[in-house]
Amino acid sequence: MSNEIPMSNQINSKSGKSASVPASSAGRPKWIRRLAIGLVLSGCLVGVRSLWWPPICRTIAERAYRERDFANAMNWLDKVKLITTDDSATVLMRAQIFRKQGRMKELESALKEAHGLGVAAELLNREQWLALAQSGQMSQAEKHLSALLNDQEQDLEDVCDAYVIGYMRNFNFPAAKTLLDSWIADFPKSAWPHVLRGRIFFVSDDYQSAEASFRIACELSPHDHEFLIDLAKSLAQRNATEEAIALLESIDVESRFRPAVALELGLCRRKIGDTTGAVLALQEVIKASPTEPRALLELGRTHLENGDFQESERVLQKALTISPRDDEIHYVLAQSIQASGRDDDAKPHFLFSQNARRAQKELNTYRSRIQQNPRDLDSLVSMGSIMLNYAEPEEGVIRLLAALEIDPGNQRVLTLLADYYEQRATLDPAFTEMAAQYRMKVQSNIE
Repeated sequence: MSNEIPMSNQINSKSGKSASVPASSAGRPKWIRRLAIGLVLSGCLVGVRSLWWPPICRTIAERAYRERDFANAMNWLDKVKLITTDDSATVLMRAQIFRKQGRMKELESALKEAHGLGVAAELLNREQWLALAQSGQMSQAEKHLSALLNDQEQDLEDVCDAYVIGYMRNFNFPAAKTLLDSWIADFPKSAWPHVLRGRIFFVSDDYQSAEASFRIACELSPHDHEFLIDLAKSLAQRNATEEAIALLESIDVESRFRPAVALELGLCRRKIGDTTGAVLALQEVIKASPTEPRALLELGRTHLENGDFQESERVLQKALTISPRDDEIHYVLAQSIQASGRDDDAKPHFLFSQNARRAQKELNTYRSRIQQNPRDLDSLVSMGSIMLNYAEPEEGVIRLLAALEIDPGNQRVLTLLADYYEQRATLDPAFTEMAAQYRMKVQSNIE
């Protein structure tokens, strides 16, 4: 493209007179000529932006990724599409974000796209290994851990993060703590491993040790609101509720974690008897996240305690549509219905809660066994089955997949997975193929 733009008053170097203006443009208004010039210049600018825009967006996305603000990171990658098509580096980063968010189907598609764009096989393999670890499929992932940790070109903190989370999902806390010790020794200024260690203590009901770990994380990264929330939760569990409230109220209301802050404030305020403050905080959560089941549960519970049984039932019925396997929602809903004088309507919810709590006790037994022996096949299968019905189905799937790694032809596991995905497919056709695959495996084993 020529950089010269002909002007009607350009001087003819030979005659010293103005060059003649073509008849078609002689009477053209100035604004049209200016528009034409602007379009040419903008076209040039777009061409230049297609060169500098993607790297800048990726740089900002990388910073957000390191700050664990994955939604913001993805937003910046989406801006690349405003100017040009995705390149291999952008697609690979999308895959990394999908992995962090646990969106494994999108991860698979992104890795296929990255392969088509020529991303090196070792980078694609790395993401697949980290995805296996993060999703808890440790028998497949562990054999790659040593190679990943010894490769100096790897983001070692990213590797440790994926594997620690995988160990935690399998309740293999000793392995997680061992890896965390090495991570903290090699990266003493990193706050995230202290957060993960604190969360292990928290789920183990060791709230004092959890608090200590979260305090270290907050000292290393004092402006990270996620860590402050973790600290406040551990304080509340130790009945230092007023201190927890003060900490939560110190967090900027513009924080992206504001809904999580409001939820914990609601719980703390209800705990100290401030039901009005609790309702306001929980309603704030629901306004921002209408499908947040825990906020709905606690709001329903607060209405029940205030004697507003009808409103409690309305809120809890909504919560149940979102989280139908939550035994606590069933139990509080049963209380609300019973308080309204409808004992027969309350019975099914009391029964579900009773069965779920019995299953939860069994779940704790199996969890202890798996901590002692991560390859305990019977415990993995039983735990997966219980989770499908009374806990988090996705966590149940992880246990069943771990069982299949030990016994690939296990008929009970294949049947559970086929039934589960067939049920999912009735609501989301994307699961139809997966359901068919597992059903086919069931049938082939029978034959």
